[in-house]
Order: sequence, then structure tokens, then C-alpha cells
Amino acid sequence: MRIRTVFGLLALVAGASTLGAQLQPTYLKIRVEKADRIIEPATPSSSNCYDGKDNVFTEIEPSSGVFYGYTGNGYKNSTGASNDYSTCMIQGNQVYNMGAAPTGVIASGSPNSPTTAFSSCGYWLNGVYKSGSTYYGFAHAEAYGNSTYGKVCDYPPTTKSMGLLTSTDGVNWTPQGQIIANPSAGDSSGSEYGEGDCTPVPFNGYLYLYCRRTQDTQTSIARAPLTSNFSQSNWQKLTAPETWGGSWDSNDYAVGLYGSSSSIFGNYGNVMLLRVELGGTGTVQGMQMSFSGATDPTTFTRIPEPLIYEDAYDFPYASTTSDLIAYPSALSGTDGSRTWNGYFILTYDWVPNQSDAESAPDHGRTIVMRNVSVSQESSPQSPQVGVAISRWYSAGIGQRISTVEAVPYGWVSPGYVLDTNDTGYLMTTPPSSGSNTVVECVSTASWPSAANPDHLMTSYATGSDPSNSGCDDDYAFLRTSGYLYSASQGSSTVPVYRCKPNSPSTGSTTHFVSNDSSCEGYGTEERLLGYALAN
Repeated sequence: MRIRTVFGLLALVAGASTLGAQLQPTYLKIRVEKADRIIEPATPSSSNCYDGKDNVFTEIEPSSGVFYGYTGNGYKNSTGASNDYSTCMIQGNQVYNMGAAPTGVIASGSPNSPTTAFSSCGYWLNGVYKSGSTYYGFAHAEAYGNSTYGKVCDYPPTTKSMGLLTSTDGVNWTPQGQIIANPSAGDSSGSEYGEGDCTPVPFNGYLYLYCRRTQDTQTSIARAPLTSNFSQSNWQKLTAPETWGGSWDSNDYAVGLYGSSSSIFGNYGNVMLLRVELGGTGTVQGMQMSFSGATDPTTFTRIPEPLIYEDAYDFPYASTTSDLIAYPSALSGTDGSRTWNGYFILTYDWVPNQSDAESAPDHGRTIVMRNVSVSQESSPQSPQVGVAISRWYSAGIGQRISTVEAVPYGWVSPGYVLDTNDTGYLMTTPPSSGSNTVVECVSTASWPSAANPDHLMTSYATGSDPSNSGCDDDYAFLRTSGYLYSASQGSSTVPVYRCKPNSPSTGSTTHFVSNDSSCEGYGTEERLLGYALAN
């Protein structure tokens, strides 16, 4: 299994609180906004960067108003070619504007040299830290099988590790060698060895790398002084609680199932980790977020509700029963760095349920971005997480759609606009006071057309066992969207009605949801789905 993460430019400040207050995870109110399609699926071609959505997106701002975004090419080096670009760069004029064509900037290493063979299957930039005029790039590397020299890539299996690169402009990168390895690690299936997927954040005088262990997918940690050049001899691993002593290639301590996608919550100085692989005691059913202590970046507290609900983690191409959400990261909306205040831009690779992939190339693999606000309230929050139900409209096909994810690929060509920013927020775990489970479904009857079938949001009583996964007849299940209260909770909730179209003259030929029982004149109420969080 390839698990690679890529992370961006990190502020020079370490993890000191900017407000003098302590973060209290149970007091956090978290709201996830609409999902925007940022980089579309691409048809395979001779271009090295056609598959530039195979890891987490990251950005730097080399000059005012100029942003470089880095993502990974899924291509593996099966020939030992010197122009096999694993890392691709996209230039934009703002953090959210990253739709230009990618170009290759970092190539895989040669399998025929002992100094570069560790990256012969790929070299994917996971994060950038700037010191003075030098960008230090930290790249996830993979090599053939459980060896690192003399053979070209034949994935799987591969051995994972980390390498260092430097640059003065963010475009031209010079490899500096391997810096993190774990020769004794490997999973039980024999498909992956070593340790990698590390992402960097600065904290109290050190640069910390949060990594993924192949033997158990748990988080491990290494660090080097911020005053160093981050070469191999500067790194030490956490080998036991509060104990640093392992060398760059030693075994290490399993911190827990927290993920390796790191950033800094700048308002308080705590490290945040994101994880999308499912399973494990105490974890959540979906994208998980966890926060470190204020002074200890090695111990973490999970938010008990997923940031986004996931039915399954069907890596790498999703399935007909689940979307795939992979490679999450948190970017500052101001400068694209890994230090954010009050909100972050959540980016991830999204592969839609294959019942809804339509004619999209590359299984519909898309880079998605969405705003996530995080505020500490004056009392514990329950629920803590809400995900916006967004409604979109396409005049080109005369359809509306309500969803918690990005619009389908079939909407890209005719164009679309945001019809309603949100119709309330779904919870990601069912409340104790009674709830309805919300699911999204797609027409299998080619209605109103085969190219753009109807998408339906509907619900059923949580805990019941409805037929067809809660979808109507002639519809296929796409995803579990979240949960609604089954009864009003007063002013803190809003009703959500399922609406059917009246006629093309109202501008909609498909189902949608509304807070208005009259469906805002666009359709007719079919039934009340439940009650969403108002804000």
C-alpha cells in the first residue's frame, strides 16, 4: 500500500501560544464548509505529471502573490529513467487558485547508485521549511522491495524512508541524501517496509518530523535542532515517552494512531495531526484530528468526532460502496504555510464512489479544498463537528444538487455555481437524543439523463436497517453524509426538507434539499429529513 503525504512551508515560529491561553480540545467548535474542486482528473499521457494527485497538496509563497503548490505523481520508475518526476509543481496567484498545468520538479533517484537508490521508486516532497534564503525540502522516498540498491521499482513491495533536498527558489531542488530510515520495520503482508510519510513542523527550537510506521501504521517522531542543516547526523528519534536517543535509522516508539499530517494551531501553539486510514482502538469513523499538549508535542488528544465521515478507506481507487478520501493536509488560507489561525484550508485527494465516477479519467481522482473553522468556546461542545450541506446549480444542464462533497465530474464542462452556501450542518456522529442517518444516492435509471443522473439526499432512522442502504428504488448508494436530529432542538437547528422538481421551468429537474417547506419555489416537498445544526 502506498501511503505518502506531502506538506508545506512552515513558519519559523515554534509552538509558543500567541494568546497565552491553553487549548482545551473538548471546547472546540469545528465547522467544515463546502468542498471545491481544485485540480481535475487527467487522462494518462506521456507527460510525467498527468497523475499529479497521488499525495497531499502543499504550498509555499516565494514572493508576494505568487504561490507554488506541490503534489505527487503516481508514476513509478520502472526503467531507472533520469526524468521520472515524482514531485510536480503548480503555480497560482492565491492559496485557493491552483488549477494550472503541473510541471515536474523532483525526479526519482537512480537505482544504480547506493546514494540515490533509496528513492528509485519515487521522491515525493512532503514538506518545506525555510531558514534564511534556503528552502529545506523533506521528501518521502520509496525503493525496490526490502532492499535499496541495484533493482528498478516493481511496486509492491517497496521500502519507505525520508530524504532531504535544498532549494533557493522552490523550483530547482538539490538532493542531499537520506535522513530517516527504519530497516527493521515492515508490515505483515510484505508489501511495504521501513518508515516514511513524515511531515515537518517547528516546535520549541526543533524541527519535528511526524512519520508513519509500516508495521502498525502508528505515528512515530524524529527531531533535529532548528539551527542545524537537517542532515542525517542531526536527527534523533523518540524511543520511549520523553526519551530521545534513537539515531536516524533506528527503531522507534509507537506514539499511537494519530496520522502523520502535521500543522500548528497558531492561536495556541499546539500541533495538529490528521489521519484518514480507518481502524484501531479509540479512533473515529472518518478523518481524525488530534491535538498535542501545549508544551509536549509527543502526546495527543483525539477529537471524538470525525472531521468528515468515511464509510471505508478503499485505497487507492475507491469502490462502488464508498468514496476514497486520502492525503489530508491543513494549509493557512493566508500564505499556504502549515501554521494557521482560527481556520485552515483542508486539502485532500478525493476519489468518488465508482457508481458516480461517470466518464472521469483516472477514476475521478480530484484535489479538493474546503475551509475548516476551529474556535474555542466558553464551555464543552457537543456536538463539536458540523459539515455543511451545500447546494449547487448548473444552468447548463438545468439541475440542482445537494451534497457534502464536491459536485460530480459531469458538472465540470457545463459549469455550475453555488446555489446556497449551506442548508445547515450535518453531525459526523449520531447525537444521543435521537437522529436520522443521511445518505446520498445516484439514479441508476439514467434519469433525467445518463450523462448527468439525478442525485438524491435522503435519510432513515439511525439504527434501523433499511433496504438498498436507505436509497430509493432505482438509486445506488454513494456515501453516508452524516446525521440529523430527528426532532427540533430549537433555535440551534434548522429543518431540512427533501424536495422534488416541479418542472424545467423552475430551473431544476432533479432532487435537492431546502430549509423551506415550500422548497423556495423550485420544487415540492417530499418529506422532512430531520434537523441540522444551524451554525
